Amino acid sequence: MRLEIADGELRGLSDLKLQFRYPITAISGKNGTGKSTVLACVACGFHNTSSGFRSLNRRIPYYTFSDFFIQSAEEEPLAFVSIGYQILHDNWRKTKSLRSGVGLAWQLDGDQVQRKAEHVNVFISALENVKDRDASRDWIENRLTFLPSEARPESWVVKTVATDISDNLADDFGVSKDELKTHIDAAAAAKDHTEMHLLGAKLNLPASTIRTRLIRAALRRSPDDVSRIVEFVKRFLS
Repeated sequence: MRLEIADGELRGLSDLKLQFRYPITAISGKNGTGKSTVLACVACGFHNTSSGFRSLNRRIPYYTFSDFFIQSAEEEPLAFVSIGYQILHDNWRKTKSLRSGVGLAWQLDGDQVQRKAEHVNVFISALENVKDRDASRDWIENRLTFLPSEARPESWVVKTVATDISDNLADDFGVSKDELKTHIDAAAAAKDHTEMHLLGAKLNLPASTIRTRLIRAALRRSPDDVSRIVEFVKRFLS
């Protein structure tokens, strides 16, 4: 699927061209950069016909922008926004997990577990004619997944690496093990997804370089967590 925001601005996104490739496309970024907005646009693109997937207690089987972009009476309504879609392939292989051949999407972000109740309430508020709120809440909660752990992804990476700093990792950064541990411990106490930027400033390296090397090190130290993520994805793609 190809998504394009050609005109105007939607929740801070403008002049956007994005292609989703099979079997999985990962989107990462800081809070407030538009990840959820992109997913909302994609949901509207995929679920746009009367024969589409009908979720729990919905009157219509397709999504509209009003499902995701809720506005108060004081806000100016969205206007002059042009969003285009192109379905690149629509003949998916049916599997045991996806018997209809219809794809699924997830937002995997460990720190969102702190806002689980808020997410559930948002989902329930989007349902129409809810007859049993408790049943609806149970249905939603059983389908929420937070990976790789119940923490911010950056926090999980930094704290995992801090448990066992190798000589090779210290050499990669050009510092001693003790110095690297001091910097990593300081970054572990950071907030708001700033861990990699703080380490980059201390080690005089781009945050992208810090992120790549630490993620690689964390994955090597946490085979169980890696297996959970891999199995979670494979279960729906195989």
